[in-house]
Amino acid sequence: MSVYASEDQWIAIQKKTFANWANEQLKIGNRSVDDLAVDLSDGVRLVALVEALQFRKIGKVFQRPTSRIQMLQNVSLALQAVAEDNVRLVNIGNDDIVDGNLKLTLGLLWHLILRYQISGARAAPPRKLMLSWFRSTLPEDLEISNLTSSWRDGRALHALLEHCKPGLSPNWRNLKAEDAISNCQRAMQLAKEKLGIPRVISAEDFASPDLDELSAMTYLSYFIKKNSPGHTSMLDWVRKQLKSSKVNNFATDWNDGQLLCSLVHSFGGDVPGWPLLDKAGNVATCQTGIDAAYSLGVQKTITASELADPKVDQLTVMTYLSQFKKVSPRLPKAQKCRVDTGLETATVGHQAMFMLRLVDKDSSPSKVSVTVTGQTSSPVCVLTWTGVAAECVFVPQETVQHKVHVYYDGEEIESSPMLVSVLRDISKVKVTSSQSVVRVGQSLRIDVSCPEELREYVELRRQSPGGEIQILRLDETSAGLKATFLPSSVGVWTYQANVGSQEVCEGKVQAFDPGAALLIGPDVGAVGEEVTLQVNTKGAGKEDIHVEIEYEGGQRSTDVKVTSKGDIQYLTFKPQAEGRVMAEVTMAGENIRGSPKFLSVVDRGKIQIYGDGSIKGSRGVEACFTVNMAGIAGAVTAEVQGPDAPVTVTKENTSPYVYRFCYVPTKVGIYTINVLCDEKSLPGCPYRVPVTDKGQVKLVGDMSERQDETGRLALATGLQTVLRFTTDRAGPGIFSAEVLSPDGKLPVHVDQESGVATVSFQASTEGDHYIHLYWSESPIECSPILAYCPGPQLPVNATRVTISGQGAELGRVEVRTDFLIDGRKAGPGVPKVVMQGVHADVPVEMKALQYDRYRCAYTAPAPGGFLLYVYWSDALVPSCPLKVTVTPKGDPRKVKVTGSGLAGGVAGQEWKVLVDTVDAGPGDVTTQFYDDRAQIVRCDVTEPASGQFLLNLFPLKIGLHKLHVTYDGSHVNGSPFEMFAGAPPDPSKVQVFGPGIEDGIVGEFESRFLVETLGAGAGQLAVKIRGPRGGFRVDMRRQTQTGRTINCRYDPSEPGEYEISVRWSSVHVPGSPFTVHLAETGDQLDRLTNERGFLTREEKLAGWRAEI
Repeated sequence: MSVYASEDQWIAIQKKTFANWANEQLKIGNRSVDDLAVDLSDGVRLVALVEALQFRKIGKVFQRPTSRIQMLQNVSLALQAVAEDNVRLVNIGNDDIVDGNLKLTLGLLWHLILRYQISGARAAPPRKLMLSWFRSTLPEDLEISNLTSSWRDGRALHALLEHCKPGLSPNWRNLKAEDAISNCQRAMQLAKEKLGIPRVISAEDFASPDLDELSAMTYLSYFIKKNSPGHTSMLDWVRKQLKSSKVNNFATDWNDGQLLCSLVHSFGGDVPGWPLLDKAGNVATCQTGIDAAYSLGVQKTITASELADPKVDQLTVMTYLSQFKKVSPRLPKAQKCRVDTGLETATVGHQAMFMLRLVDKDSSPSKVSVTVTGQTSSPVCVLTWTGVAAECVFVPQETVQHKVHVYYDGEEIESSPMLVSVLRDISKVKVTSSQSVVRVGQSLRIDVSCPEELREYVELRRQSPGGEIQILRLDETSAGLKATFLPSSVGVWTYQANVGSQEVCEGKVQAFDPGAALLIGPDVGAVGEEVTLQVNTKGAGKEDIHVEIEYEGGQRSTDVKVTSKGDIQYLTFKPQAEGRVMAEVTMAGENIRGSPKFLSVVDRGKIQIYGDGSIKGSRGVEACFTVNMAGIAGAVTAEVQGPDAPVTVTKENTSPYVYRFCYVPTKVGIYTINVLCDEKSLPGCPYRVPVTDKGQVKLVGDMSERQDETGRLALATGLQTVLRFTTDRAGPGIFSAEVLSPDGKLPVHVDQESGVATVSFQASTEGDHYIHLYWSESPIECSPILAYCPGPQLPVNATRVTISGQGAELGRVEVRTDFLIDGRKAGPGVPKVVMQGVHADVPVEMKALQYDRYRCAYTAPAPGGFLLYVYWSDALVPSCPLKVTVTPKGDPRKVKVTGSGLAGGVAGQEWKVLVDTVDAGPGDVTTQFYDDRAQIVRCDVTEPASGQFLLNLFPLKIGLHKLHVTYDGSHVNGSPFEMFAGAPPDPSKVQVFGPGIEDGIVGEFESRFLVETLGAGAGQLAVKIRGPRGGFRVDMRRQTQTGRTINCRYDPSEPGEYEISVRWSSVHVPGSPFTVHLAETGDQLDRLTNERGFLTREEKLAGWRAEI
């Protein structure tokens, strides 16, 4: 279809629709139009149409115009009346209508439809208002996006009918889109019959793709214009929300803003000042309602001044209010506040309190009110708000049930009212006893002070320690009531006073018998150290005791801590001076049995504990400390507690009253050292000793890419160098660092947290730098790290390139040989290397190193002379070409490998291996040392003599290790060599037994004893014996060549005391040193053993002979 044909279609539809609309208005005067262009041209029916719309006569009309002038006058009269009613007519004149211009005539009619049927609003386009109302009103699944195609299938029209009159088209969702015309016919038929909507457009035109928007708006406007079904249903919906029938329109009823604020309030919105709004300030009230509605999600499609205007457009208001249909209501007032802490009972004349809490986030404390009513009174309730919670307090004045009503914004909340029982005021009832402590058999009086009106309700009962209850007889006094009773047994007697069903109080009386208590405790103590005495009060009652301490010179003190456990009371105090101290304990002024108690007090503050072992320690290293008792006698012991288990401690009496204690920490962490004398901790104990393992401080990441070929760390000039170390397994230590440059110390930043230490610094000076790293002030294994900084960058200059290395002069056939190109002084150039031979060139590989240096390597296929050309950024280095002589390679079969390290050793110790290449001819020795996990282990190589290489191996882990030794790239005989690293020595696992460490008789003495080292790790055994005349020779032999049992023997020849010291890797084994007493006769020996409580000689010898 052509554009012109389509245009003709919609013009035809519009012409019919507008004519039908005009005829609906002209029915009043029994007039009609058929052809708009002709029938309106004389102005007679046009004037009638305007008068019908404006409900007034507009002037004199030529009813039968006979000339064009009269027609023009009629049309001008109509146009002037329309213009006076604020209808703008652009480019439409009276001559256009008289001349029958159809398009301009249709335009005139559209302006009339807009003004008098659809909307008189100027702020918002009528199309937008209608579309917004339909979207807010009709179900969302219809997707109303326009006023033409969205309506063609008739479904939206049926949904509109169902909205205006529920039940008119309930099954509209089941309609099929392909039945568009029949759907529209049925809808228009129902609209006319049930709702009185005129059919100004046919169903065929409404379902036509040529339907124009103006025609559709004309028909649909009948559903939403004033007094239309849509208008009425909207009014009904608003009335339902407001619960009021006083809403009659969408214009003047809304001018004062009261209805809008009420509507917002019905949805739970917060309207400031509601319900006491200012009725004089319409615009302000309208603005309050619009703002409150906006908080609910209602868009501001109308202004306050527009809403307050009596001439406000009804469609604009109706469309604005239709947005409320999409608003989810907030909580009702009855649920906006709840009782958080209720109240069931209260006391007359006293404050009663309960708690309220706001539930909705939009709730306001100012809208909460509380009323309290009794039988004859209404106490005032005071609310104190803290956030969303309120403390509510009132004072009841009568002993009856009260009702507490809680309102939110004038509406009672759901949990209201609360019923509160008000009880008698028993606060003036006081119960006292003549004594809180009484002897058994002594009379006790109890007084009850109370108002006269309460005395008849008072009851007093007492209960014995055994649970027997008795109601006491009460006698009146001037102040109240009294009762007496005699406690017949020790313990706590209780009494309870009640006023009716209300308990007033409960009291206790302690009945005691001081003659049954007993004081015991130690006879000695120390200045500043706790002394604990015990008082057994079993049978004496639980009476508090009085303790007083008296020192020499008469000074007395009551600074004693008393604690109880069962029938025992512990009296703890700290003596303040040396000498004789007296402790006196009394009960009710009488000394108990055992009192007074006398103690002898010494000053332990003179005792000294010193040595590194009491300050710090390293895992696996023996730590020792000394205890100087300063002449104070007693059994001195030391306990060392590791992170998860106790640690074995050895003790040595180095001189009178001086002791040396040693222990070997096996784990990192905090160790607790407690030194005791006679089972009491010495002053300053316990000591907390941090034990660290600097070997567990590990450098994070692979350093090989950051190192040059000599192993030095390459530093970038002017940039931050960052090193990270893991410290989580190194124990409780502090990481520190120091960097020494050619110019002195550099500023270093150390950050230590979460088991990681970060070291950062910046180098700028050329030369070697030494990075010293410490864990708790001890250098870690990789410290110091040697680093090199090349200094500032230089310009490219080939004359400053240097070439070094054996490969630049000599090489060996089929042996990879290298040399170094050093461009540090030559700037950042690009190297190129050519090696020319007589018969062929030799390929040269280049690997970039740090600081503009390059490692070059080649493998010559045959002996002879070669020329080496080196270029630096295409410039030949002045010393080139260099002459290189290639000779035959050496013989790896003639290399000799020897040394004690090949047999293995202890993990953590240094092993030595010697590689001798003298007989093998010229060649290069390379070594690699691996642990059982194929991890590289440190191996230092030095050349003490030409052709001889000393390997220093440093195994750290227990297990099998392998040493690879190659000569000119080929393994030497025996390579790889296997060596085992054993565990570090553990003296605690060494056992010593046999008759040689027991007492005996000279001449019959069996001096042999065995030392079993199985499980004690790798170590050295040292046995020293000191007799009456000094040192003694010891014969030590292994039982088997590979066994771990050592047979020891010594030959004493005179009686006396022998001291046998057995050490494993310089540390005493358990029991060492052993003391052996030799006697001349059996009787002397038996007397000695009996005095010491040991076995007799015959018993011991029988056992050892059987074992050995």
